[in-house]
Amino acid sequence: MAAVLVDAENTSCWKMKEIMNKILEYSEDGNISIRRLYGDFTKPELQNWKNISLEHSLTPVQQYSYVSKKGTSDQKLTIDALKLLYEKNINIFYIVTSDSDFLPLCLELREQGKHVFGIGKKQTPISFVKSCTTFSFIENLNDINDCILNKTHKSAIKNCIQTYAYEDGTINIGFLKEKLVSQENFEKNIKIKKLLLQFPDEIGIFQKDNNMYAYIR
Repeated sequence: MAAVLVDAENTSCWKMKEIMNKILEYSEDGNISIRRLYGDFTKPELQNWKNISLEHSLTPVQQYSYVSKKGTSDQKLTIDALKLLYEKNINIFYIVTSDSDFLPLCLELREQGKHVFGIGKKQTPISFVKSCTTFSFIENLNDINDCILNKTHKSAIKNCIQTYAYEDGTINIGFLKEKLVSQENFEKNIKIKKLLLQFPDEIGIFQKDNNMYAYIR
């Protein structure tokens, strides 16, 4: 048996398709019955996880942040992983995070003879990377800029344009990118113009005074 445990607060929801494809590719039979997603989903920046979790059969585990900038989802993920270790016959743990706080957990799982497959960003501390039996960097998976975006992506982009557009209905695409990254959990390296061009019938772009602007048609 295998379990997928995702740290939503340190993972971009837009990368889950590539992450799950990698996990299923590695899994021998694709039978991963335990799929959990940890975070404080009352936060605006985590709202897009709702549709993504449904798409990939991830069970959200809500953990409120009782202290500002200090969540409890890390502790809950660790506790659940240890319960699975001792109560279930889990042989492979897929831990999706870029947070080194899970280093002790990985070491314990490996000491118990379990395989730990980590997936995180290239900024992940090397100590955590080495603590996993196997580790894959998200940036080495298929780039979001080369994927056809789904309805959730399109909805997030259109909502952002409508919310932050000037009075004439247009928005600077550089500013739009900043909002998508900070509030919609898009990757920092997205090529915003390339993304917008995927929706020519619904989103228009034009150049004015050496700046690019977008608007909803």
